[in-house]
Amino acid sequence: MTLVATTSALDRERQTTPQVYDSLRESIICLQLPPGQVLDRTELAKTFSISQTPVREALIRLREEYLVEVIPQVSTRVSLISLARAEDAIFLRRAIELEVVHELALRADVQLTTAMWAIWNRQQACEQAGDLDGFMTMDEELHHLMYQWLRKESLWRLVRIRSGDVDRIRWLHLPLPGKAKRVLEEHKQLIHALEKNDVGLAQTYLRNHLPRSAEAFSQIRDEHPGFFSPI
Repeated sequence: MTLVATTSALDRERQTTPQVYDSLRESIICLQLPPGQVLDRTELAKTFSISQTPVREALIRLREEYLVEVIPQVSTRVSLISLARAEDAIFLRRAIELEVVHELALRADVQLTTAMWAIWNRQQACEQAGDLDGFMTMDEELHHLMYQWLRKESLWRLVRIRSGDVDRIRWLHLPLPGKAKRVLEEHKQLIHALEKNDVGLAQTYLRNHLPRSAEAFSQIRDEHPGFFSPI
């Protein structure tokens, strides 16, 4: 079992459960813990050098996000990716972010676009270095910034907890030739539209940036059938 972060990364001055949750979630999203992977609570507790209680609490949170499934008296596993859940998450995120960019374009805040360009530059550096972890982190940071600017953190949390299936598909999709460069170009277009106060253009670029349907991922599903739920 491979985790992104283990005991060496735990801050003993902070609550343990959120840190275990973050580590497990990141490991699931980036597929270091692949769909179908059995999660043994005792083994995880040993890995983190902690008791089983925070592990159990972290797994409960992950189950609520459909990232973990529990088969009573049998096992706890990383959930298979559901295209149906991914499609719902895409619909939700598009509906919210179209309103987010609408508000941001009306305000045309130079400080916001300057901050977005700084993230874009870091994301481009990650792409050039072949750092997919960093690239995905910068991607999330850029979108999160838009919500933060409007003080819509609760909506960001809602989007995030519903995006587990989509994010795992994106991890399978990103290594494909040209994908990362297309993401960078789409982000560039969006920032330019915000700078111009062009609501319509900003929303058009966002629609193009966010997939219209989970059907767009059917090729990835065909290439990794064992990762996906049949329903």
